[in-house]
Amino acid sequence: MAGEELQDTPGTTGRRWVIDPIDGTSAFAHRIPAFSVLLAVEDTRGSAVSVISYPMSHDLIYAARGLGCWHQVNDSPPQRITVSSIRQPRGAWVEMVNPATWSEELLVALHREVLLIPDMKGMRDVASGLSDALIIAGLPMGYEDIAPIPLIITEAGGRVSDLDGNDVLSGNGTVLASNGHIHDALLGLVRDVPTGRDYQSLIQARR
Repeated sequence: MAGEELQDTPGTTGRRWVIDPIDGTSAFAHRIPAFSVLLAVEDTRGSAVSVISYPMSHDLIYAARGLGCWHQVNDSPPQRITVSSIRQPRGAWVEMVNPATWSEELLVALHREVLLIPDMKGMRDVASGLSDALIIAGLPMGYEDIAPIPLIITEAGGRVSDLDGNDVLSGNGTVLASNGHIHDALLGLVRDVPTGRDYQSLIQARR
């Protein structure tokens, strides 16, 4: 088992559980209901099960390898969800995670072509077609933050990489999750563009 707050705990089953009990700690600490709970189960073939829970709105999305991606609200029957069908990046809805830590160059490169919107429930939105893509940049994500993403998005019919186009789980801590149709075009927009800025100096200046 692995998690953000704990050391890895070896197991004997061939499966690995990756847990982030509060993804969005700053939002949680400031009483902003925009945090989630992340869970991924991995086996010798990679990601097997992924779950993302939004406790404040009783939203749950989950996926299992080869079994699709599903969304459930409260006690309603789960609904299978799929990504959007948008095939051109121009005007696409792209959600931003941690935009305060993004570089100006990244914001400008994307702003010229897509509609940048705040992250609401980004993985659910992309997986269900409410938005066309999501980008995580700036502060690099930990493995536990990223682990559920690939299976959720790919089982909904989308595609995931880091912003260099590499495997997201072994990449540079950035994330591009998309409907797949506009993935390469979005990678082209941000190619060789710096993704982060000196966020810590801004935090210090605020104190």
